[in-house]
Amino acid sequence: SLSYEQNLPTFYTSALLLFCAFLLAIIARAQPKKNPSYRLHWHGLALGFFYLAADELITIHEGLGFLKLSGLLYFSWVIPASLILAFLGIAYFRFLLHLPRRTARIFIIAGAVYVLGAGGMELPLGYWTERHGSDNLTYAIIDWIEETLELIGLTLFAPALIEYLANLQISLHFSRPAKKAIKTSETGGL
Repeated sequence: SLSYEQNLPTFYTSALLLFCAFLLAIIARAQPKKNPSYRLHWHGLALGFFYLAADELITIHEGLGFLKLSGLLYFSWVIPASLILAFLGIAYFRFLLHLPRRTARIFIIAGAVYVLGAGGMELPLGYWTERHGSDNLTYAIIDWIEETLELIGLTLFAPALIEYLANLQISLHFSRPAKKAIKTSETGGL
């Protein structure tokens, strides 16, 4: 099942979250010093994505579900998560307005799809789990939809970050370090 941690899809999702965190950290560092408030927003996003990558692997969020509720709120961690999300929406509203329109639009769509999966699908999943358990086909389908929406959201977000980096005229290059010449004492050279 995709809902159990320590499986290949979980590792892939965590790696994708970590990749986004890495790109966000690069963007934060590249932001002009003349606009430090938005630089802090980029740093906040990077930290948030590092947290999400860790949470994907070790399910920290489930510790937020300390309330014993039922029905759609069976997984009660969605309540504090919704409050945090509302706060972040307010805190990042002006930040989104300063972004290029295309970037902001993709960020919003990617975020909405991800949140629909990560939080929104927990509501019907909780409702179903309370009534019928988690060892059945319907649970697996709801869970599959949840995880798929998360991956789609991240798959939209990562290229938008790369495009934003390109618009900042920042390129990333990966190369193997050059081999150092080794002198031998007999020949005086290589």
